[in-house]
Amino acid sequence: MNKPKTNARERLRFLMALPLVFAMLVLFSFRMNEGEKQLAGIWTESEYIVEIPDGINADVILDRYKSLHVDRTMTLNKDHTYQIRDPSSVVTGKGVWELDGEILRMTDDQSSVIEYKVSKLDDSDLVTEHAVDMETEIGLVPIHITLIYKR
Repeated sequence: MNKPKTNARERLRFLMALPLVFAMLVLFSFRMNEGEKQLAGIWTESEYIVEIPDGINADVILDRYKSLHVDRTMTLNKDHTYQIRDPSSVVTGKGVWELDGEILRMTDDQSSVIEYKVSKLDDSDLVTEHAVDMETEIGLVPIHITLIYKR
């Protein structure tokens, strides 16, 4: 009774803020990581590219790499676990995975971590890159590997 009435302008400002507050609540209540949703699934390695420094016997490295990676499948589960299987479906690796920006980090059961740069990801293609030091008859050789997967 003794309180002054709120003017129409203040009421309008309050009513305009309500949809904005509601929209922000809805937007922030969802986990928004489309990359992880796209990444989850079964991927089959279809191709690989190995870059080796000049002067190194590429045949030995390529043969070793081919035996490790040709036709293997990688299953990235929604619960962030993974399994890698060879062509005969034998599990050759398992652990947990996470996507941190464009870095796919895979930690195996022995707590070894490998980080892959995801250079392409869509509904049917996954391309990763990483650098490793491979043990050879002349010692450690730095190589760059590009893995190409198909869904």
